[in-house]
Amino acid sequence: LTGVRIFVPDWNSVTILSKGDPVLTTTPETSIGDLLQYATAERRRVRVHGVVTLVRPGGPVYIQDSTAGLMVQATAPANLSTGETVVADGFPAPGAFSPVLQNAEIRRADRTIRVEPADISAEDALAGYYESQLVRMEGTLVNHLSTFADQVLVVQAGDLLFDAHIPYTSKEISWPGSGALVRLTGVCSVRVQDRSGEIVPIDFNLQLRSPDDMTVVRAASWWNMRHILQLLAV
Repeated sequence: LTGVRIFVPDWNSVTILSKGDPVLTTTPETSIGDLLQYATAERRRVRVHGVVTLVRPGGPVYIQDSTAGLMVQATAPANLSTGETVVADGFPAPGAFSPVLQNAEIRRADRTIRVEPADISAEDALAGYYESQLVRMEGTLVNHLSTFADQVLVVQAGDLLFDAHIPYTSKEISWPGSGALVRLTGVCSVRVQDRSGEIVPIDFNLQLRSPDDMTVVRAASWWNMRHILQLLAV
């Protein structure tokens, strides 16, 4: 159990018990890992510190501390870069495997937090243990696709297939061939389905920050099916 939602018919069913603090002087601070945990005290708006692990233009910002990762939905666009330490004030809401901070205000912090990617397996990623966290994993490249939104690598690790999304860049990239062993660093995101009230993970993907988050561990063999067919046709 990560949270409870209550649906009301209209605002007449809502009573304000105490007004919020417009200058955020009394916002309680907590670690990301403690968000949405059971507490005897009433919890409202919260404050967390973390290092920015991923920024998507027009989309959410991902931050992480030593306890967990967090997707932050800001009220205004945040001009941030990965690696910066920030403070976020917002309202925690349950996500699939980790909380989400909604209606948040983000600003740079004067403290420093360091986060290193966790080396994990595809099975760990699919289980949801590292949702919204910066991870590093290896796999065999199956295909490379160019979509309207980004570049997509289809990767196989063991028996599992997953997508790795890379934003477009002006830098010219030499993409590895199918069969290459690659090491990828990115933020893990798990997709789930509700099956008769049970939340079940069905796949995951990695959101890479730039092409530099892809390293070729072993190049693809020249002896692929296309080259073999070309030789047989001679």
